[in-house]
Amino acid sequence: MDIPLSFPLSHEEWILDETQKSDWESFLASQGLAYQTVENILSQHQLVTISFGNPSPIPPESPISADSSEIPSLLWENEEIEVFAPSHPRVRHHLWVALKRPTSFSEVTSEEAIQLKSTVNKIVTTLQETLGLRAVIAQWNEPQPGQLSKRYTIEVIPARMDSAQANNFWDKVECNNYVIFRGRFPPSIPAPSDAEKSEDYAFWKEILQNGQKIPFCTKRTADPIRDWLIKRSHFTSGAAKILECVEHILHKEGFRFQRAPTPQKIPDQQTRDVARGCAFCNSSVIAKQTVYETELSRLFYNFKPATPGAHFLIVPKRHLRTTELLREDEVKDIHQLAQKLAKVLEEKTGRTDITMYTQDGPAVGQTVGHTHMHMMLTPQVLRQLFFSLNYEFEKPVSAEEMQSVVQEISQRLKHAF
Repeated sequence: MDIPLSFPLSHEEWILDETQKSDWESFLASQGLAYQTVENILSQHQLVTISFGNPSPIPPESPISADSSEIPSLLWENEEIEVFAPSHPRVRHHLWVALKRPTSFSEVTSEEAIQLKSTVNKIVTTLQETLGLRAVIAQWNEPQPGQLSKRYTIEVIPARMDSAQANNFWDKVECNNYVIFRGRFPPSIPAPSDAEKSEDYAFWKEILQNGQKIPFCTKRTADPIRDWLIKRSHFTSGAAKILECVEHILHKEGFRFQRAPTPQKIPDQQTRDVARGCAFCNSSVIAKQTVYETELSRLFYNFKPATPGAHFLIVPKRHLRTTELLREDEVKDIHQLAQKLAKVLEEKTGRTDITMYTQDGPAVGQTVGHTHMHMMLTPQVLRQLFFSLNYEFEKPVSAEEMQSVVQEISQRLKHAF
């Protein structure tokens, strides 16, 4: 089924300083980008035309917000876990679930992973059933700016309340960049007010302290695949957010350029139903992209990796649309597989900046209706921004590259288990 979409898109000309052309190309190369690639991405979306000349002086930079070190608000606790509301939530109902004992991701036991997931389940189920919201569930293998020192933390970051029923590109960009580059860029959405935060704190205290437990799913039958359409009516806002981040980076690097907006319209677009079947249950995808599998889970190499060679998906074998449908044994299995992969990536690259997140619903960017956790080394910031902007047009990795990564990581994991 096709549906027509039409929306205005503002086009800009960026006039860069002629004397900085070689510096511009060198800087892009340092970010893993070719000048022609950047130009193609921007023109592909009819966003920006780049030219060189004598631009006006750079305007003053807007201040960049950073995560505050203020103490978050404790909402609930038991012997092992605490739930906090951050001092500066990204959106309403943004919560942290943290282990009480100081520990790193690699030292979290399977039993603690179950306790954490049970609490996260209660939060995401309440968000869905009471507020109609889906969320990104984010975790990192090392503490992030503003988080509690040496405390392993999972963040539940809901979609904006006005975009909960939409496949909202803007919200996807906001959430993904928050997760990957936490606190580096100012949000383009308003922060919750003090009154809203007080209201939300009272709501969650009541929910979390009533003692009701949300059981793990015990159904063994596959969920039906429901058709849903990818909409792009919010693409303009998402692209604008990415371009703001790019502009900030370029100004910070000392590049001088002038923005000249020229309003345009693009013709009606056609978008197709992409849920004719589940990609992660497809035998050809399983055969080509599987790096490692257990009795309950598969590890896929992402066919469009934001970080080449180091961007993977951990997928339960059962077809489950959202994360709260996982059984207890599946949670343990995914946790153990993630720990092993983190160890392999650290040994292979010497890097420890690993990001893990689940997009739990279309409103926060889930594009395959089968729950899965992304796990990757944090990409270079400018490369990630352009990757997000150009995702639809990014070419999948070749079969040769796919097999090279699959075989290498597969062998390393076999030795790790």
